[in-house]
Amino acid sequence: MILFRVLLVLFLVLVTYSSVLAGNFGVGAHIGYGVFKHKEIDKGQEARSTQDVILFGVSGEYSFVKPDKFFVGITTDWTIGL
Repeated sequence: MILFRVLLVLFLVLVTYSSVLAGNFGVGAHIGYGVFKHKEIDKGQEARSTQDVILFGVSGEYSFVKPDKFFVGITTDWTIGL
């Protein structure tokens, strides 16, 4: 939560104190199904685990007219074990 607040403050400072206008704003969502595999070896002992999961997430991008080719993007993902 602290990271989100810091990024939000930096973004607001950049937008407030610059003379740039939004060139593009995009938001997307994604979802998928898969298997999460974990293998651990500790002092000669080996452990393996698999878990079926559903993955979902959102992403967003904000680009500016000036400076050219400058954008801010974020992607987040969550998994739910079945």
